[in-house]
Amino acid sequence: MTGKMRKDYAVIGLLLILMSVGVDYLYNRFVGGQKFSDQLIYYFLTVILAFYTALNKTWAKWVQSILLLISGVLSLIFFLVYMSKNFVGSLLLLVMGVLFTFSGVYIIKTRNKV
Repeated sequence: MTGKMRKDYAVIGLLLILMSVGVDYLYNRFVGGQKFSDQLIYYFLTVILAFYTALNKTWAKWVQSILLLISGVLSLIFFLVYMSKNFVGSLLLLVMGVLFTFSGVYIIKTRNKV
């Protein structure tokens, strides 16, 4: 593969993967779980998308930024809905929503820079 890897997109991808693993761990620990095979497929797709975004591929940047914006806004909405019911879970939703929304906006704003 040719192309220069963008370190800022690689850091965003790493943060997203770590956040996903942490959220899934806490969800499975306290609520009960999803199948492990489903989680592996999700992680694999996340890693592939983060890799191609870090390689500065246009299609990957658009897909990832749109998915991040959608999930960030939904996380912030669910934070507001569940704020009074579960404090720790709602704080996790707030952190996730801010991280995802910021990452999506950052990728869109810097997509043409090399």
